[in-house]
Amino acid sequence: MQNKYQQKYTEIFQQIGDHAKLVLATSLNNKVSARTMSFVILEGSLYFQTDKGMRKYKDIKGNPNVALCFSNIQLEGICEDRTTYRA
Repeated sequence: MQNKYQQKYTEIFQQIGDHAKLVLATSLNNKVSARTMSFVILEGSLYFQTDKGMRKYKDIKGNPNVALCFSNIQLEGICEDRTTYRA
């Protein structure tokens, strides 16, 4: 039996599906920025791709606390760099 958190988590990911456009909000040095991003959902985690020169990357490296918004759902969490390089 799932607790309330697990039930809500399952419900949210069912609504999002396996990919979605979400608004990603970041903050660094008391400056907030938000932008629409394409996300892929794999095994209950959200992934997106960006360039290391982009503001969102710099924001996340300096402050990994982020928020995501989808429809009327807001998620807050910690973002981490999962960089993989291919030659």
